[in-house]
Amino acid sequence: MDLASMDYDFNSTKQQFLSHQRPPPTARPSVLIAITLVVLVLVKKVLANKRAQRKIVDTYGCPIRELPMDTRVMKFAMSQQISEQGKAVAGDAPFMIRNGRSRELVLTKPDHIRSFYKGDMKHHPKPPYLNMGEYFKRILGHAVGAISGERWSMIRRYFDPEFSFHVARQSGDQFKSIIAQWVKDLPRYGVPVGRGFKLEVQGPCRFLPFQLVSQHIYGQVFSEKLFDDLLSLNTLHEVILFDVILNTRLTSKIWNWFDRSATRRMNEFNSKWKKFNMDIVNTARRENLNCPAERIFSGVDKNEMKVEEFLHTLDEILFANVDVSSALLNTLFQHLAANPTIQQNLREEIALYKSQDPNDQSQYMSKTDTLLNFVVMEGMRFSPAFAFSLPECTSTAKEIGGYHIPANTPVVIDAKRLNGDPDSWGKDSDEFRPERFHELPISKTRCQFMRFGVGAASGRCLGKNVADLIFKLTLMTVLEQFSLHAVEDNPEIEFRPLEA
Repeated sequence: MDLASMDYDFNSTKQQFLSHQRPPPTARPSVLIAITLVVLVLVKKVLANKRAQRKIVDTYGCPIRELPMDTRVMKFAMSQQISEQGKAVAGDAPFMIRNGRSRELVLTKPDHIRSFYKGDMKHHPKPPYLNMGEYFKRILGHAVGAISGERWSMIRRYFDPEFSFHVARQSGDQFKSIIAQWVKDLPRYGVPVGRGFKLEVQGPCRFLPFQLVSQHIYGQVFSEKLFDDLLSLNTLHEVILFDVILNTRLTSKIWNWFDRSATRRMNEFNSKWKKFNMDIVNTARRENLNCPAERIFSGVDKNEMKVEEFLHTLDEILFANVDVSSALLNTLFQHLAANPTIQQNLREEIALYKSQDPNDQSQYMSKTDTLLNFVVMEGMRFSPAFAFSLPECTSTAKEIGGYHIPANTPVVIDAKRLNGDPDSWGKDSDEFRPERFHELPISKTRCQFMRFGVGAASGRCLGKNVADLIFKLTLMTVLEQFSLHAVEDNPEIEFRPLEA
């Protein structure tokens, strides 16, 4: 609804109010409160629209192209459509989209990203609560991925040591055990075919990374009972995320007060999530158990990290990334099934490295010049964490793609388009060809490849070492036992047992 129609509704309501008899004294306060709330909402919208209407022009004074619709929901549900529409109206140039009351600049080319980060890569603030509003603030607004500056550094000080490659490697044996059981159970989800079976792998993949990351975070305290509790919490969390994305009214503090059912869901989750983690911290301390979450919580004990920062960052690592990690595993299996030569070459490489050291593959998994690493990287190129990155702001006025961009302009990156740009990746950019990373070292892809996290800083993703270990161990375990085959005109994959 535009401002003009809102003004009309308000005036009509006002006239109707004045035409009636003076209400009894007991009714007057509630009416005045209602009118005050309406006025405040209108004033807030007018001010927000004025801020959002700052013109962005190029050297010749021509305004930047902008998509006409609100893309808040579309960024998550119809990202390809936004990308195609942006290309249709702006070509390779940057363009603007609307996210509720905010406008965001979309970058699509490596040169845009270099200009955005030039001179101040580590000093890009994030818009308040990532432009997602008040309801988002209550569940993820204090997570490390949603903040910047000193608070970001403080959170990373306590979380980083527990997600280093050295510490991630210590979870390797538990990961192998969980993955082995997962592979053993795969036939239960499929349909028998000869000596093997076929299935849509996306379903079974969904909660494997979730379980493995939970095992890493909670260490010796973790159990099947706790995992069941996490799955129950995840069900509630998914409903809340739907509220965050789809219920745009919840971006305002006022509507958060009116929508009592959404507020009750949020309160229920936050209460249960806090209790879940406090019980684990207390158990680890009482029984002297190895638990990374307990060590991270020491930052709260020292009053250097807030409880909300601790809880929201754990939420971001676990719940917010359930579908991200499972989507990448599904992408990897689909492309390996469709490319038997790559699959066989990878299987032979795995066998070679395991023959050199059967008991420790950590060195193999840490290497960046192996086919295993290239396969995972190519999977990330096809399936980045977000189709559109989380927003960061320009710290100063900049010129990007020929346009004069004011300071504090929210910026997002069209990751799918960037990762598939033929100018960067060649004419075969739409083909799954892991060897391209051997030809083009990752050091040269900094601004043309989005994997995790935000923008060109995606390499600083907190959980990248644990995620990398999960993807590689899962591929190794599956390929040692099965050959994968695409099913024509069907998303299913056929798993055929390898000969002993």
